[in-house]
Amino acid sequence: MSQKRKSLKNPRNLAFLRQNGRCYYCHQPIWQQNPEQYAQQHGLSLQQAQRMQCTGEHLKAHKDGGPANTENIVAACLCVTSKDIDLSIYLRYRSIVSDLLLLDWICMMLIGEAMIRSVGAL
Repeated sequence: MSQKRKSLKNPRNLAFLRQNGRCYYCHQPIWQQNPEQYAQQHGLSLQQAQRMQCTGEHLKAHKDGGPANTENIVAACLCVTSKDIDLSIYLRYRSIVSDLLLLDWICMMLIGEAMIRSVGAL
């Protein structure tokens, strides 16, 4: 019988704080508790704000033995993690190129012009 997966809530919350409330991948602001407040603050519709909800993401996949601890869990937005994006390619890109324009652009396109205006130019 398979083991029950460990909750990501605590490591996700710690990652959210460690990352100053920004997505590990696209660096856009994310939210944990109040999508309505987030939407109002950033000039977004509630539907757009939902895409920026904080989720816990394994750096080393759970299926590959990645633990649910603070060293392996990062806070990421649904905008990035819900798409079929190969994050390992992005991580390699990120290690080589300090400017994160690739996923910034993808995320901006998905949530619309309102986010661009609310967080400023890239």
